[in-house]
Amino acid sequence: KNVCVAGVVSSLAYRFVGEAQKMIDFCLLADPQNRESCFKQVGNGILDWDKNKDVAKKQCQKIPDTQGLSWCMSVI
Repeated sequence: KNVCVAGVVSSLAYRFVGEAQKMIDFCLLADPQNRESCFKQVGNGILDWDKNKDVAKKQCQKIPDTQGLSWCMSVI
């Protein structure tokens, strides 16, 4: 299931370049046991758009969930 959740995030990252909110909203809906892989994939998707780590961190900071934010930042 984690692979499927991460795959959805990858698709959203590709389809909605620069729109982190779509990925974040999806991850907030994911089952708790799948959120870590989901938010880490958000971080990876953001880095695919822009290799600038400061820009990527600003996108991660849009995540209202502190654990989700931590997971996103962990891959930047």
